[in-house]
Amino acid sequence: FDPATLNAHRSSPMAEAAFSREEVSALRGIFSLYDTDDSGYISTKELEAVLQKIGRSGDDASAIMAGAEEVAKEGKITFDDFLQLLEKGNKDVPGEGPDPKVLEFLRILEEYRIKCEDEGNYLEAGRANAQVETLRRQEEKRQQKAIRARQINERTEVQIAHNMQYTDFNAAWDKYMEEYDNMAEMYIQQMTERHAVKLLEFQRGLQKEMTQKPPKWSRELLEWRRRQHILARQKNYAEAQKIKKIADSLEDKERGSMNTSH
Repeated sequence: FDPATLNAHRSSPMAEAAFSREEVSALRGIFSLYDTDDSGYISTKELEAVLQKIGRSGDDASAIMAGAEEVAKEGKITFDDFLQLLEKGNKDVPGEGPDPKVLEFLRILEEYRIKCEDEGNYLEAGRANAQVETLRRQEEKRQQKAIRARQINERTEVQIAHNMQYTDFNAAWDKYMEEYDNMAEMYIQQMTERHAVKLLEFQRGLQKEMTQKPPKWSRELLEWRRRQHILARQKNYAEAQKIKKIADSLEDKERGSMNTSH
């Protein structure tokens, strides 16, 4: 009778709290495959093989292995240590709720869309609006996939659920977030440049307006502009762009007539 071996076989309630009874049972079975001498311990090298078997890889696996080095005694860990290490790794996985990073990017894109719309750049506003819709759909899919992974995890062995959640899902999610990080950086840079250019144009225009009387536009032009802004607010950017071209042409014509009369 070895008390140390008996303690190694036990797992504390705190360690099991993060997993369901079925998960703990499945994880114990996988752990036992590598605990060949039934000592209640596996080596850190064997832990690496266990992580591969349950689908934990990449940065997640590296973080778990680093934690194992800290808690290991003579290069070995208990089942209790194993559960605690897995539970810490679980905290870094995107959950079922909205991702704050995605919400922030949606806010940036929406600001950019509104700014383009206000400036009459309807084609760019349309592209930004399409990106907003695409990102929202991707975020909904991510949340649905996380929910499905949890449901599978509750119904089946932990290996299947973990393989889905930590391997395929994380790889696709990392690629998807990398693409949108690049897009966010591009849009932020464009917005910064546009702000600087527009500020300079505004200052020049304000100075010019202060020295001139405001032009008196025809009713026809004002009607075209009204239709242009209504279409833009309805996000019908293609039609708004067409109306804007007509209004711009008429405005140039009227402005030329004003300049000639002065």
